[in-house]
Amino acid sequence: MKLKIIAALVAIVTASNCNARAQATEENTNSVTHLPLVGDETSVSTLIASPTKFLNQPVILVGSLDVHNYYNFEYENASSSYFSLNFIELTKDMKRNKSLTIYAERNMTAPLVDRILKAQQNARRLGVRVKVKITSRSFSYEKFNENAELLDWQFLKPDHSGWEAWVKESEEIEIEKLNKVRQAELDKQRRDAIKAEEKRKQAAADRALKFNQDLADKGEAYGQLRMGERYLKGDGVEKNEAKAKDYLSKAAAQGNMEASNLLIKISSP
Repeated sequence: MKLKIIAALVAIVTASNCNARAQATEENTNSVTHLPLVGDETSVSTLIASPTKFLNQPVILVGSLDVHNYYNFEYENASSSYFSLNFIELTKDMKRNKSLTIYAERNMTAPLVDRILKAQQNARRLGVRVKVKITSRSFSYEKFNENAELLDWQFLKPDHSGWEAWVKESEEIEIEKLNKVRQAELDKQRRDAIKAEEKRKQAAADRALKFNQDLADKGEAYGQLRMGERYLKGDGVEKNEAKAKDYLSKAAAQGNMEASNLLIKISSP
């Protein structure tokens, strides 16, 4: 009986060790060992050395971020609308370098902060590329105070092969696609409206022609006058001067002065 209990305990311990090794392997697989560089990055040292050179220009940095409390960042009543982020520059092989304070607008960076906070809770550090801007608020008494304003960010892809798309650029692409779809819809609506209007006008013209023709067929002078004008101008019918004169002559014979005058005009040399 004792041997069975011991064997069962050994099996449990062995299984636990296997699970632990599997988890460790998974963690090692998911851990970041190096940061791929694109070539457009600027180092914090370069930024500190010549901050005015980058004033109001987008600057790309690679490293990690820690989230601190909300911060005013010299905006009135803005203590709850900006995050204070501690940016730590990392080299390609994940070595720590210079640091920088980055202020991030709360509404824009909520997804970024949520992801960083979750990583902090698990004692993990995420590789991130940030696009920042040096502004007048980055200077105190004309001296660079080593802070910047966040414009955009991107994390490593899950397989660590490169970087995800810029958040704002992705949004702008989606907005551009949406605008193109909307514009295409508007263009189609305009074309449909033009076709509908043309169809309406054509239907009205067809009704008017039928009305004039019916009157002329009944021997009405008004209908004969209008059909004479139509054949004279080619309005709704093929232009035919002989038919025009015939209709006008019939209308004039019934005393229609307008038909008589028009007949005299077209018959004069």
